Amino acid sequence: MQSANKANAMPTQYTPPPLIPLFESGNSFNEANSYIYRHLQALNACIDDDVLAIYDATADYLEELTPGSPSFTTMRSEATLFLIWLWRKEERPVPLRALNKRHLLSYLQWCSTPQTEFITDASRKQFIKHPGYSDPVPNPNWRPFVVTKGNQWQGLSPERRVQKLALLSMLFNHYAEYEITPGNPAAPLLKAEKRKVESSMEANSLRDKAMTQLEWSYVIETAEQMAEQHSEHERTLFLISLMYSCYPRISEVAARPSYELNWGHFRRIPETTSLWQFHVLGKGRKWRAISVSKALLRSITRYRKYLRLSDLPSLGEQTPLFIRTQAAPHGRHAGVREAGLGKRRIHDLVALVFNNASDRLKADGFEVEALRVKEMSAHSIRHTGITHDANYNERPLLHIQADAGHDSIETTSLYLWTDSKERVLSASDKKLDTLRDQLP
Repeated sequence: MQSANKANAMPTQYTPPPLIPLFESGNSFNEANSYIYRHLQALNACIDDDVLAIYDATADYLEELTPGSPSFTTMRSEATLFLIWLWRKEERPVPLRALNKRHLLSYLQWCSTPQTEFITDASRKQFIKHPGYSDPVPNPNWRPFVVTKGNQWQGLSPERRVQKLALLSMLFNHYAEYEITPGNPAAPLLKAEKRKVESSMEANSLRDKAMTQLEWSYVIETAEQMAEQHSEHERTLFLISLMYSCYPRISEVAARPSYELNWGHFRRIPETTSLWQFHVLGKGRKWRAISVSKALLRSITRYRKYLRLSDLPSLGEQTPLFIRTQAAPHGRHAGVREAGLGKRRIHDLVALVFNNASDRLKADGFEVEALRVKEMSAHSIRHTGITHDANYNERPLLHIQADAGHDSIETTSLYLWTDSKERVLSASDKKLDTLRDQLP
C-alpha cells in the first residue's frame, strides 16, 4: 500500500510531468512515493471523486495479484490507464460510482483514438531513479500508448476490447466489494463484446471451411472428368452437384434405417412446369423443401439418363436416389445393389474427388489452394454452397436461410463476407454530389 505520511521534499530542479503514472512496480510497489502522493492529493482537491479511496482499493487489488507477476503487470497497466482517463478533466464523464455502460464505451473509444500526447514510439519505465532523489521519479518520457516508430496507433481489435473489459470487470468486482461502486457496469459490456468476437470467429471459421470460386471450379470440373472417364462416377458427379446446389447436411443425404432418399423427394411445384423443390428430413425430424436450380435440373436429367430413367422424376417415384455400383459384400444389405449410400461411403466418394482436384491444383501451380481442398470435408460443400449463394449469387438471405434449414437469420448472415479489394472497387465510383452529377 502507498503511504500518505512520507514528507520527502520535492527538489526544485525536478518538475513532475503533466502525465504521472500511479503505481510503482515489483518490490517498490509498497514503498511510499511522494510524487504519487502529491498528485493524488491535488486530484482529490479538484475533482468530484473519492480519489484516495479509489486509489487504495485499486492498490489493494493489485497487491493481491503479487507485485511483479504477469497478472500484476497487466492489471497495473490497465488500472493506470483507466484511472488516468477517469480523473482527467478533459475526458472525465462522471464520478466512478456513477459510471455506466455508455461511459465505459467512451473509455474504449478513447483507447482506440487517444490524443497524440498519450502516445510514444517506445516502451519506457514509468518511474526512474534520478541523482539526488530518494524516491523514484515519474519518467517524463513515459506514455501509456506505445507504437512502433514511424507507424500510427491502430486502435483496439475486437479481441483487445474483450481483454480490456475483462480486466475492468475484475477491477469493478473489487470496487463493489469495497462499496465504492454499486455494481459492475463492465460485466454486461464484456458479455456483449464476447458474443461479437465469437460470432466473428465463427464467421471466419465458416469462411475457412468454404472453398473459393477457383477451388470449387476445380472440384466440380474434376468430378465431371471422373464421370467422363468412368461412367460409375456419374453418381459421384450428381452427389457433388446436389450437395453444392441444395447444401443439405450429410445426415439428410445418407441412408439410415428410418430414412432413405428416393426420386420422389424431388417434387414439381403445382401449377408450374419448371419449378422444383428437393424435400429432405432435417434436424428434429422436420421436413424441409429446398429450391432446385436450373443447373441442378440439368444434372438430374444427365444422371437419370445414366440410370436409364425418364428425364425428370415422376410424382411419388420410389426409385432410390443413390444406388451402389455393386452389391454390398456384408452387413444388412449384403447382396443388395438397390440400397442407398451411407455416411462413410459418401465421405469416401467426396474425398476421392477432393484428392484428385488437389492434385490438379498443385500441378497448375496453386499449391495453397491444393492444400486447402485436400483438407476439406464433405460438409465443406454445404458451407461452400451457402457462401457462394450469399456472396456471389445475390440470393436473399431469407431464401438461403430457408433452404439451409438455419433456425435464425443471424446464422445465415455469418456466411456474408467481403475482402478489401472488393470493398475498394465497390467504392471507387461513388460521387460526392449524386444530384449535381445527374444534371445535364
